[in-house]
Amino acid sequence: MPILKRFSCVCSPDFSLYRDMPLAMKIWNVYRSRLLGQIMQRAGIRVIPTISWAGKDTYSFCFSGIDCNSVVSISTVGTLKSVEGQSIFQKGCRKMCSVIRPKAILLYGNIPDFDFGEIEIIQYKYSRYDWKNRKNKVY
Repeated sequence: MPILKRFSCVCSPDFSLYRDMPLAMKIWNVYRSRLLGQIMQRAGIRVIPTISWAGKDTYSFCFSGIDCNSVVSISTVGTLKSVEGQSIFQKGCRKMCSVIRPKAILLYGNIPDFDFGEIEIIQYKYSRYDWKNRKNKVY
């Protein structure tokens, strides 16, 4: 945690939700992301929650516990590769925006074909090359 305290804020961990995962595993991945975010908050770290979904069956829990009108983080890495993936992302993003109504979204990856309306989008581009070069650096 000392390394994380050097930053003005961090995103909660992104434990991916895959469409073919058992529902219990999807719930577990959301739970542990929220739990680790809470642990970091209690340690005095400002945490931006990372939101993930994998279709309608995840809507009942994947947006739970997130303050409305807050800043959230999402990732498009791996979600926009197929037409089906794009559709699931767009429907989930629409649902997230209506439930949480975020004032800003930190978006990791490519910006999808989606109308975010008045929500401020702050993009962080994903590059495998950059990730490989950074993996051994300590900030």
